Amino acid sequence: MNIEVKMTTEILYNYLLRHTYKSISGWLNIFFALILLVAYFFDGNILIVIGGAFILIHMPLSLFSKAKKQMLLNKAFKNPLKYHADEEGVKAYQNEETVLISWEHFLKAVMTKKSIILYTSPVKALIFPFKDLGANQEKLKELIRTYMPPAKVKM
Repeated sequence: MNIEVKMTTEILYNYLLRHTYKSISGWLNIFFALILLVAYFFDGNILIVIGGAFILIHMPLSLFSKAKKQMLLNKAFKNPLKYHADEEGVKAYQNEETVLISWEHFLKAVMTKKSIILYTSPVKALIFPFKDLGANQEKLKELIRTYMPPAKVKM
């Protein structure tokens, strides 16, 4: 199955949000913001609310800015990314190079509201937006469920 992905700021932002808020730093960010907001009710100091609101608002804005910057600076996103998925794994084509990532080398597979994400490392992943998958969405899910261990599949 051939897949062509045109990365967008929106899709990259969706990935960064999911990645960040599923990590310890994302949870700590929310925890500290909520602590500050609760502290306001005991102290009444408006600066505490402002601090909590800043923490809650800063992370998503920062991630959106990061997504925009990556879209501008990463040459790989200038042209559509081409993939081929089959029983061997996922082949990524870029310029004149081809790389095969076998199913056992993916750390995990997850799904967001907008895409399927195959992690190749704790911080790197192949992102397959639903808008680009079209009819191949179910086929890709089936390949993932068939060839990846169930413990690595979170979708």
